[in-house]
Amino acid sequence: MESYQLIASLFGLMNDGSDESLERIKDISKNHPCPVVRHEAVYCISEVPSKESIEFLKKVLEEDSEPLVKHEALVSLGTIGKGGEIPFIEKYTGHENPIVSDSALVALQRIQDYFDYEGEVKKNPALFADELKDFSPEKQNRRIQIIFQLMILGAKGNKEATDAIYFSLTNDPSEVVRHEAGYALGEVGSEYAVELMAKALETESSPVVKHEVLFALGTTGRKSALPVIEKHLDSDEYIVKESAKIGKGRIVDLKNPYSGVRENL
Repeated sequence: MESYQLIASLFGLMNDGSDESLERIKDISKNHPCPVVRHEAVYCISEVPSKESIEFLKKVLEEDSEPLVKHEALVSLGTIGKGGEIPFIEKYTGHENPIVSDSALVALQRIQDYFDYEGEVKKNPALFADELKDFSPEKQNRRIQIIFQLMILGAKGNKEATDAIYFSLTNDPSEVVRHEAGYALGEVGSEYAVELMAKALETESSPVVKHEVLFALGTTGRKSALPVIEKHLDSDEYIVKESAKIGKGRIVDLKNPYSGVRENL
């Protein structure tokens, strides 16, 4: 099975949510050779939250050496974890790889952040979009949460919201924030979003961010994204090359590569 097909199956298992499905997701997250696939499997685990899921994410962090996978496990812990996980997460704030250390900071901020982003951002999106210019390390999760709310507006056709996400994708110093901005543009999914992601790839140097943008281009399902993706099929960076293959496969072979915010508008 090709990686893009397996990832589609993972999303199906995640939506099923049965014990058997969760065990299959865990097996893939532990044993699949491709870190992009393991990254997506870890994300799926966080979407079936439980004490068992939290303990499994900790195990992934201890055993998986790939920064991309550690990143997803940490962010997922921040999403479904509670205060009791803080000491464990804190161990990774000094990690030598910045994508891992920043992900740990985001996870800690997420656990301790009770702000009503959904209710507040839609009241004054321009005000919150302006906050994306504050690159303080202690506000990384806040910027990400603002991006997620702007993503919903962008998916409804709000160009200013989409532009604000692009600003973060191309300007934020944190790879984690840029990674999430890439994801958000894929969820917006418009032709304009494809154009912005193509522009961002021209200057982006982080393999982790490139991975997410290429995956996000596949999420759009748009044929216009294919020439952009194909430029990276021969990348020297493994996760970039694999993400390009997955992005292309999702557009060419999957009937519906997208299953996210646009379907819930």
